[in-house]
Amino acid sequence: MIKTSTLSLVFLIFLGFCPIASALTGGPDGYGYTFTDSTEPGGPSYEWIDISESGTAVLQSGSSTVNGFGISAPVELVSPFTFYGFTFREAVPSANGYLSFTATEDGTDTTNDCGLIVFPSSGSPDRIYVLHDHLDLGTALDDATIYYQHIVNGPHPHNDCPVSIFQWEDITHDGSAVPFSFQLLLFANGDILMQYDNRNPEDGSGSTTGIQYFNGLEYSCDTANSIPSNHAILFTPPTITVTTAVDENGVSPDTGVSLREAIATAPDGARITFSSALNGATILLEELSDGAGGFDPRELLLNDPMTIDASNLPDGITISGQNQTTPFLVRAACHFDNLTITDGFGDISVFTPNYGGGIDIQYFPNETPSS
Repeated sequence: MIKTSTLSLVFLIFLGFCPIASALTGGPDGYGYTFTDSTEPGGPSYEWIDISESGTAVLQSGSSTVNGFGISAPVELVSPFTFYGFTFREAVPSANGYLSFTATEDGTDTTNDCGLIVFPSSGSPDRIYVLHDHLDLGTALDDATIYYQHIVNGPHPHNDCPVSIFQWEDITHDGSAVPFSFQLLLFANGDILMQYDNRNPEDGSGSTTGIQYFNGLEYSCDTANSIPSNHAILFTPPTITVTTAVDENGVSPDTGVSLREAIATAPDGARITFSSALNGATILLEELSDGAGGFDPRELLLNDPMTIDASNLPDGITISGQNQTTPFLVRAACHFDNLTITDGFGDISVFTPNYGGGIDIQYFPNETPSS
């Protein structure tokens, strides 16, 4: 089933890569999300990407919508973001340290929950809790602000693909006079990165950090020193690794996990990666006999949002239609990274759902294909 939240057809084509973190130190939750942090080997590095000068202020101290708490108007995301299998094109940041994908979120939830499972105690269920607490934007410093900026070539060392950044700048805990800042980075491949500066006086002792949407993955809740200074946390969607270049269209799956098999079994919003042994390999899409003297189509059909990511392979990977088929038929929001799509009747065909809904394709071609 296609899950989408717009009625327009959008094609987003950029150049870049989206590397994958290797450490898994928390989770998975019921959907398959995991997390790691900057204290773990292979975890994300902390590198503050300051957008207080270059970003757009979406909620400011003294605004009539604040009064100690509040939300901005829904922010349109330049790069649509897939979260728990649903693709969103706008988000609502709250002064209380979380972001929702529900346009009607009122932002007034000041009570952080411990034990993120299905629904929060109040408000929308689709949230990213960067630092959920009773926070204060209305009586903080005059420049207390939530900023938003989209950057096509992501500046963080975790990846350099498009990223949407939300930054809570100079906010305070309720009753405190000590300002601090934190930020949320939403990468085009579905990764979620949270970063915290060195001024938070509570260090996680009275706040919740995690993600939630009919499932939940909690990083910390009301735990002293759980959010230390200059800290980064990375949440990643469920991942399936392709281990064979054999197409397996009618071939026994005993040869390993094929790209076709991974696409068929991946949950919505999942990432498909490739084993290092497939560096520079070519996947030849094979026909399958229909048993009546003809052949079934061999296109790779993407009905659900997902990322196909070969950024861990220096020479990428090639998908070939062998001059007889279009390699991909896409019916959902998809992200292709470090692929070479070749020898097809067109590389990618797009089918707009006839019941409404849009499609976003983010195609990051392999810039250094194997010879």
